[in-house]
Amino acid sequence: MNRPIIANELRGWRTYALIWCAAVVVSTVADTMGNVVSQGEASELSILTVFAQGLRNTVQLGAIFSMILGGLIISKEEDEKRIEFLLSHPVMRLEIGLAKLAALSLLVLFLNIVLLVTGIVVLEVLKSGAGYDVGAFLALWLSFVVLVCFFAAAGMLFSAFVTKGGVVVGFSIGISLILGVLNALKNVENELFRLVSYVSPYRYFDIHLILDTGRPDTAFLAGFIGISVVFIGASLILYRRREFAV
Repeated sequence: MNRPIIANELRGWRTYALIWCAAVVVSTVADTMGNVVSQGEASELSILTVFAQGLRNTVQLGAIFSMILGGLIISKEEDEKRIEFLLSHPVMRLEIGLAKLAALSLLVLFLNIVLLVTGIVVLEVLKSGAGYDVGAFLALWLSFVVLVCFFAAAGMLFSAFVTKGGVVVGFSIGISLILGVLNALKNVENELFRLVSYVSPYRYFDIHLILDTGRPDTAFLAGFIGISVVFIGASLILYRRREFAV
């Protein structure tokens, strides 16, 4: 693994990551507190449900963050005409791709750790005598991690076909928002619309199932981890074969 490339990527994206982490913290706290105010005093049995309901906007923020980052971390050198300099060094393309994947993974992990810490703090502040189901909270967090990593992998694959930074950002935001709208169709009293909602990855992040069972949906975890691995593998293969515009 090429540590200088990893370190350079982490330095280059740290401000971006910190801004989005701040947005995740604000969104999680604001939405949870908003639900507490609208629903009255959060009881011992409902506090985790209140938190989970406030997590919906955070999930979309995490998806947008990861998809944009996954796309730009691969394509930015070509877009900014720096790829020739990078390839002039004694490193293989696969080594570059793996280093960028490692940096992407660390940045996404950082976002997820921020959410984990934020969630623990919020729940500890709002809980009363009976506390909350720690296992269910961790199941929610793990499911969030897997979904966000899926969007990061999708961003990497998307960058194999689109190299312009503005296009990557625009499409990443647009795709995430459209998928959010499609997910909302599951609540519509129309069977066709409900079927269309299954196109959205958000549809499979079943908060109610996790809260009811106290554990993550293993089919969701296995399916999205598998798809993410396929996306990453395809991205690295395409990156090795790519004809760069220099």
